Amino acid sequence: MFRRSKHKKHSKRDKRHERAKEAREHKIKRRRAKHRESLIETETQLVKKIAGWIFQAKGTALLIIINLVVYFISLGWSEEFFKSMIFMPDKLFQMPQVASWFMHANLTHLIGNLIFLFIFGRVVERRFGFIKFLLIYFCAAFTSDIIAGFVFGQGGIGASGAIAGLIAAAIIIAPFYLTYVVFGIPTPIVVLGWIAMFADITGLIAPVPGDNVGHIAHLAGFLAITVLIFVLNRKDKDLKFGLLINFITMIFAGAVYYIIPGMSFNKILSVFQKSA
Repeated sequence: MFRRSKHKKHSKRDKRHERAKEAREHKIKRRRAKHRESLIETETQLVKKIAGWIFQAKGTALLIIINLVVYFISLGWSEEFFKSMIFMPDKLFQMPQVASWFMHANLTHLIGNLIFLFIFGRVVERRFGFIKFLLIYFCAAFTSDIIAGFVFGQGGIGASGAIAGLIAAAIIIAPFYLTYVVFGIPTPIVVLGWIAMFADITGLIAPVPGDNVGHIAHLAGFLAITVLIFVLNRKDKDLKFGLLINFITMIFAGAVYYIIPGMSFNKILSVFQKSA
């Protein structure tokens, strides 16, 4: 009797061990299956990640949305009302000055500005945060209007003056930040930024007939934010390094412009915009 009961105890213990072993193996298989599933993401997971990446920079995303909304709303405006909202020198410190920052002449104008806003805005917001990013953006927009309108008697519409300010900030604080907007090729933003700025510089030096681009406003926003960045961060060594890199890039680009006959940075910029 004793031997039989002992044998039964052993058999029960063995069965328990077998069941526990099977349960462990089943858990391991489930974990491996989940791991394989996690390596290949569902479309929903991918869309969520892309959306999360886009909206990480909340200020940049907010400005893009506002520009899009204003553009599509403006399509329903009468020609007379649209013209009344265009910034002109006699409308300084009035509603059209602010409204014009979010208005665009056509879809190409809008898309070009939003691409540059997305690229350079994320870099600036990543470094300075939501509030300072908006401060830089609107300071550039306001300053570009003051200089273009009050000093040079020019008006216009679009976010280009504000975006020029973001370009100035971005290429100083992170000149070697890579963007993949040009045919998917990793390009330092200092290169893309100076191509955009030289398009304005050459636009002033050698104006193209029928060119309605506000080069003065762009350069005003660029210079204003360059000064503001250094006033707010005088002791930052990284900014001094960024300024040195930009100075070297500017000298190189200027040399290329004078060495190669017929060089047009406006044409190069148009290639960048089309590739985006």
